[in-house]
Amino acid sequence: MRSQMPSEARNRRGRYEDTGRSEPLRTVPDPTPEPSGKPGDGHVATHTTRRDSIALDEQRPLRHTPDMGNTGEVEDLVRGLLAGAPTMYLSTTADDEPWGAGVFFAEVGLFDLSLVLEQHGRTVGNLRRNPRAALVLSSGNPFEPFLQGAADAQLVEDASDVTAIVDALMAKAPQIEPFLGAPVVAVRLHVRHWRVTDVGNGWLPGKDLADHEPVTA
Repeated sequence: MRSQMPSEARNRRGRYEDTGRSEPLRTVPDPTPEPSGKPGDGHVATHTTRRDSIALDEQRPLRHTPDMGNTGEVEDLVRGLLAGAPTMYLSTTADDEPWGAGVFFAEVGLFDLSLVLEQHGRTVGNLRRNPRAALVLSSGNPFEPFLQGAADAQLVEDASDVTAIVDALMAKAPQIEPFLGAPVVAVRLHVRHWRVTDVGNGWLPGKDLADHEPVTA
């Protein structure tokens, strides 16, 4: 029994002719000139099919364009996530050695956070050498909204500022009190850029929220 093949049309540049029959379809030679290279002249004759071209397109990395979305809606979700969580994860690095830690924090606004860190801990040591940090605020469930961010850290020395930060932390997360009995350093984080992901709301990839205001010391 002869195999049945779709009656698919191809034009004279190599596509199948539509015979209108169930016989195997024949091809018409492609009149495109062959490469002019000859053996030994430094040229290599190649032939790329359409299937090869599609495969190459699939291998090219996709360019990510930040999705700012509805700014007001994004701001509201970021504000709600910050207000609803007393802790987050803070990632720092120095000498090409990254380090992650969980920290209590209090938000001053959408882009400014306050926290305290162990005075002799690795996180503070990293921030003294490299003030750039990354943040993650998540419940641990990837299907619930979560935040990622990039921030600049400033170690706080002024005593009145330190007191204000400790008071803000105690007001938001009173369970931090035993931690304050150890030597700690107060830190301000200025978040340059948030990304909020909400899979249930279709925010995948996440939506971006950047602070365009200049940072003042």
